[in-house]
Amino acid sequence: MIASHRHRAIMRTTQGLLCLLCLMTAGCTSSYIVLLPNADGTAGKVLVKGLNGINVLNSPMEAVRVAALPSNTYVATPDQVQRDFGAALRASPKRPTHFQLYFQPGGSVLTPESELLLQRVVQEIDSREAPDISIIGHTDTLGDASANETLGLERAMQVKSLLFSAKLTLANTVVESHGEKNPLVKAADNTNEPRNRRVEITVR
Repeated sequence: MIASHRHRAIMRTTQGLLCLLCLMTAGCTSSYIVLLPNADGTAGKVLVKGLNGINVLNSPMEAVRVAALPSNTYVATPDQVQRDFGAALRASPKRPTHFQLYFQPGGSVLTPESELLLQRVVQEIDSREAPDISIIGHTDTLGDASANETLGLERAMQVKSLLFSAKLTLANTVVESHGEKNPLVKAADNTNEPRNRRVEITVR
């Protein structure tokens, strides 16, 4: 994703949701690039290449001045980033949010903890103007693989139904089942693993 506002630009990669920001001023003497952290505080790795060399940014808030490549990097302050790129950041799309809802054995009944989490899913969907939603049902390896494919879909459809009951508009929603094929925790056949009895929700 690239968002620009005259002399400001924000770029996000699909790997790790890295953010690159550039501030371009007259003559580019004050231009710099800063690597913003992911939602979990981590950062990836970016090579910044100029006419005179290359710098590597691999720490959250690490920055380098474009006109001085290669040069010593420095840590940009949150106030500096907000001052230079606040408007562009506010205009950029929200990052995807992921949820895991877990189920009681053998059916499509949520655990009590996941019932409580469902309200956070509703709030996240409601906070976006035109949300895209992915709902994927999963099972553990108890029982037949074909039956688990069906059970995974039942769980995904149950979650969609619960979200509909919250009066949400779910026009752009994909519902599917992975059955027991993509376990969160690797387990042998016919293993009761609660963490694999789940529905994964991604809200974009």
